[in-house]
Amino acid sequence: MKSVNKSENPQLSRRDFLAVSALFGAAATPLVWKTYAQASPYPNLLPQSRPKDGKLEDLIGFYKKQGVLPIIDVHSHIAPDVTLAEIIRKIDEAGVVKIGLMALSGATDEKTITFYKGQPTRIIPFIAFQVEGWRDQRVLYDMGVPSHRRRMVEGDVERKLHFFYNEVKKKAESGRYAALGEVILRHYAWEGIRAMEFSIPADSEYTTKFADLAAKHKMPMTIHLEAEDETLRQLENLLGHNKDAKIVWGHAGKAQLGTLRHLLSKHQNLYCDIAGLAPVLPYGRVNNPFFDSNTHEYKQGSRNLFEEFPDRFMLGADAVLQRHWEQFYTQEMKFFRQALLQLQLPVAEMIAYQNAVKIFNLK
Repeated sequence: MKSVNKSENPQLSRRDFLAVSALFGAAATPLVWKTYAQASPYPNLLPQSRPKDGKLEDLIGFYKKQGVLPIIDVHSHIAPDVTLAEIIRKIDEAGVVKIGLMALSGATDEKTITFYKGQPTRIIPFIAFQVEGWRDQRVLYDMGVPSHRRRMVEGDVERKLHFFYNEVKKKAESGRYAALGEVILRHYAWEGIRAMEFSIPADSEYTTKFADLAAKHKMPMTIHLEAEDETLRQLENLLGHNKDAKIVWGHAGKAQLGTLRHLLSKHQNLYCDIAGLAPVLPYGRVNNPFFDSNTHEYKQGSRNLFEEFPDRFMLGADAVLQRHWEQFYTQEMKFFRQALLQLQLPVAEMIAYQNAVKIFNLK
């Protein structure tokens, strides 16, 4: 693998962070794609009407008949202030067939299941990891915490992890959930969305145990792991630990294209979502390996990567806060449609929805 810097995705300076965060209140940047690269059966970017409940193939067919490329969003979140009605309204507006939902702190897996029961044909329920039990262990890997303090809490953290594992195991065995995630491993802090910094090894005892659990129940496991020298080494260990575990690398780690090509070539159980990487979103304008933050065009080599590995990429909005749903969700889906239709049509359809159906065992 080509040599990389200690961090492929250096953390934002405070000045850069404030500049990006300010964009949350700004209008979405206009899309600048000039023309489709081909005559497309999908001339429309958004649907003109909303679907009725139906089977997966019926929902896909509904959008196709409207000339809209169907999309499955495999990476979004439930925040405490977001309702099911709001989510369905937005995915209907954006032409999204199904959406993967992961509870954030303040929400629960029970809320996810309630949403799923309310709209079983539209919701992909995840077992959440951005919760107590998993996140409590970050103190053990925080070198800013004195070693004696880490030793003092180690036993308590281990007990919480053991309890959390057993709870996740029960939920996986229930058959009610489709996936695990978002398993937070290496995560940079973002004050604007109340995201904390994490450094949990991707090859830790419990990370690998959860990968085994996911493989056993044929559930993909979505992880958040920033691409750094050490985290890439850990990721390779995780991928090699259980080759039956489908690991979905959230945001493709914002890794360099050469790194992605190497890992995808070597590890057949690695998949990527490009959630949050539409540059109409502030997060998508920072260290984006695929799209230029100013022109919104493909960066050099990124289109080739999608066409080289058409069965390994999926879409997602990474919708988090209510203002994200309201201000950016539809614009993200419009952008992804325009971007995908620059590719060969079979590749566009695989990334837009077909890969998600296969990887997440959707019906």
